[in-house]
Amino acid sequence: MVIKLGLVVDVFVGNALVGMYGKCGVVDEVMKVFDFMLEMNLVSWNSMICVFSENEFSRESFDLLMEMLGEEGLLPDVVMVVTILPVCAREGEVDIGMGIHGLAMKLGLI
Repeated sequence: MVIKLGLVVDVFVGNALVGMYGKCGVVDEVMKVFDFMLEMNLVSWNSMICVFSENEFSRESFDLLMEMLGEEGLLPDVVMVVTILPVCAREGEVDIGMGIHGLAMKLGLI
């Protein structure tokens, strides 16, 4: 219905769909929605990284974070730090975790 009405392009509707499909564990649908979104904000990126994290797509979490920081030029917020650090711990990625910790300190998040 959302696609038929053209509402998926709305950033708030897109973020809600990412969250809903993510909580249901339907990661393929989440990626379709995320890729279809015309506008994304920090909540969009946080939601997508959270979906990857919760569904144990650790590498995809790291890749999306790097894309967000690099290509998109967005800076993380507290939500992002709280989401990605447990992924670093689960995967034994101490260097990435230390880098995120250092960036969080630099940005005054910690």
